[in-house]
Amino acid sequence: MPNPPPEQHHVAEGRRPTPEQQMYLLCAMEKNIAFSQGEFFSGMGKDDHRREWENLKKSLERFPNAAIKSVSKWQKYWSDQRNAVKRRAREVRNHHDRGTGGGYPTHLLTNYQQRVLTCMGGWKRVVGISSAKEVLNVR
Repeated sequence: MPNPPPEQHHVAEGRRPTPEQQMYLLCAMEKNIAFSQGEFFSGMGKDDHRREWENLKKSLERFPNAAIKSVSKWQKYWSDQRNAVKRRAREVRNHHDRGTGGGYPTHLLTNYQQRVLTCMGGWKRVVGISSAKEVLNVR
């Protein structure tokens, strides 16, 4: 993960993250998968999770022309990124389920989407196993 640039004083509240901020956030999430998935549920874990987001927010806002967001807005942004990839992965799965053969065609996802998908736990965690049958439907 690249180091953030020295602290800059730019006010860009409400702007979309710059491409540099997007990549920095993705790299940070790839380095800490449990953090990217929000898997901190004990009392102390929640405090650590909040502190990690505070540190990440500060790093993200050091970029020139950076979008300035609260921790909750950065969390929402990451959640939105994940939800968009889930939606796209389901579209790809539906394409696959129509009988195109082979595994899921990852070329239908951008490199960025594939990396977000990996942070989320990969295909099985996002779209499930399409060939599994419900217990009541097995004959």
